[in-house]
Amino acid sequence: MVRLTACSALGAMGEKAATSQVIDALVVALGDQNEWARTNVCCALGKMGKKASSSQVIDRLMVTLGDQKVVVRRSACSALEKMGGKAATRQVIGRLVVALSDLDEEVRRSACGALEKMSEEAGTSQVIDRLVVALGDLAEGIPSTDLNDASTLLRLLSYALQWLADADAREAELMQKLSFSDGIDGVSLKLFQLLVNTHDWRWVAIFVEYCLM
Repeated sequence: MVRLTACSALGAMGEKAATSQVIDALVVALGDQNEWARTNVCCALGKMGKKASSSQVIDRLMVTLGDQKVVVRRSACSALEKMGGKAATRQVIGRLVVALSDLDEEVRRSACGALEKMSEEAGTSQVIDRLVVALGDLAEGIPSTDLNDASTLLRLLSYALQWLADADAREAELMQKLSFSDGIDGVSLKLFQLLVNTHDWRWVAIFVEYCLM
């Protein structure tokens, strides 16, 4: 109970409490056996925002995305969202993309928010690379692909490209990586195959959106 109260108090203080000693203690507390203690730690780090976005904190939050407890995973996603572009490493993006398929809707929503924030603030090549690869992976699994996940990734990719200075050149380079077939890039072809194989007309909007990017 004392640990829970302490974490809540630190969270309420926000950036004012973001000293190196406090942050180090919170990182250690992420290993607490009590799920609510871990949740409160994530919340506290999130409220400290970018002032707490050291590589050590980001690495631990990334690991926490795989916590067995739903409430902890939600809080970890939320904390990474508040750190924005500071947390946009290849590894973190990869784990957040995996979280888009979490069984819990709130975790999926939080992961989406974190990715969107990172795309807005850090439209770097590694962010775009990871989103493109994730989109291709989703399109590969025709029977089980989540339409919402694919639509989300398309929107996030669009965000990232808009924020990149050489967006046109970068987009062309990335599309080359996905291989071409009869003049249609790999992802567009996969999306078209999803439409044909699933007979789900919701894919039309996603296919058109991608072709217009």
